[in-house]
Amino acid sequence: MIMKRKIQNLIAENKILIVLILIVIIITIIDGRFIRPTNLVNVLLHASINGIMALGMTTLIISGNFDLSIGSTLSVAGMIAIILQPEFGLVIPMIIAIIAGCLIGLINGVIVTYGKVNAFIATLATMIIIKGLALSMNHEAPVPNTIPAFNEIGSGKIGIIPYPVLYFIGLVIIFWLFMGHTTFGRNAYAIGGNELSAKLSGINVNLYKIMYFVLSGFCAALAGVVLASRLNTGSPVFGDPTPLIVISAVVLGGTVLSGGIGTIKGTIFGVLVLGVINTGMDLLNVQSYYQFVVRGSILVIVILVEAYYVRMKELGRITG
Repeated sequence: MIMKRKIQNLIAENKILIVLILIVIIITIIDGRFIRPTNLVNVLLHASINGIMALGMTTLIISGNFDLSIGSTLSVAGMIAIILQPEFGLVIPMIIAIIAGCLIGLINGVIVTYGKVNAFIATLATMIIIKGLALSMNHEAPVPNTIPAFNEIGSGKIGIIPYPVLYFIGLVIIFWLFMGHTTFGRNAYAIGGNELSAKLSGINVNLYKIMYFVLSGFCAALAGVVLASRLNTGSPVFGDPTPLIVISAVVLGGTVLSGGIGTIKGTIFGVLVLGVINTGMDLLNVQSYYQFVVRGSILVIVILVEAYYVRMKELGRITG
C-alpha cells in the first residue's frame, strides 16, 4: 500500500514529463528523423516564442486571471518594431514596442481590477481593439524589415542554438527565481488561492494584479519583437492562434485556471509537449485540420487527468 502511494505521488509530480517522454518515443518510433539534433533544435525554436508568452501567462493565471489579448499584442508589437525603423532606427522602435505591450497589460489590469470586469470579457474586448489597430497600421498588409541587424536578433545562433531559445532559457531562470523566491511570486499564489485572505494579510491585491497583467503584456510584446525579427516581417495576423495555444500549454503544465496552483517547471514541459506535437505532426505531414483535432484531444485528456489527481489530493490518497 505504501509503495502504491509512492508510485502514485511520483506519477502525480511528474505526469507532464511522462507525457512528454511518451510522445517523443511514439513519434520517434513512427519516424526516426524526429530525434535528429537539428529537428530537436527546431522544436525548441518553435516552442520558444510561445514559451516566452507562457511564462507571463503562468504568473497571471496563478494570480487568478488570464489574458486573451496576448496574440494581438504580439502582432502589434512586431509591427511597431518594424514600421518605425525608417524614422528611429533599430533600438528605439523595439523599446516602443515593449512599452506598448506593457501599456496594453496596464489597461487590461485597470479594467479588470478597478472596473470589476471579468478578465475574459475585458481581454477579449482589448484583443479586438488591438487587432483592429494592428490591421490599420499598414492597411492590413505585412510590414517588411528594412534593417538587416534586426533580423539577427531572432535568427542568430550561438553554435546550433538559436537566439530565441537562449532568450527563453534566460527568462525561465528569471521567472523561476521570481516565482519561487520573491514576494512578487508568493503574492501571486496568495491572491489566486484566496483573494480575500490575501487582502486581509496586508497584500495590495489591486497593485499586484495590475503588475501581473503588465508582465503578461511585456512577455507578449517581447515575443512579438523576436518573432518579427526571426520572420523578417511584421504582420497583423501572426498572433491569431496564440492565446489558446499559450493557455493550453500553461494548463498542460498543471497550472489551474481558477488560480493559486502552478509552476514554471510545469509550464516549460507544457510548452515542450505542444512543440513536440506540432513538429511531429508537421514531420509526419498531418493535415492542418487534423492537427487541431489532435491538440484539442490531448488538452481534454490532460485536463481530465488533472481533475482526477485533484480529486485524489482532496481525498488524501496522493500528496503530489
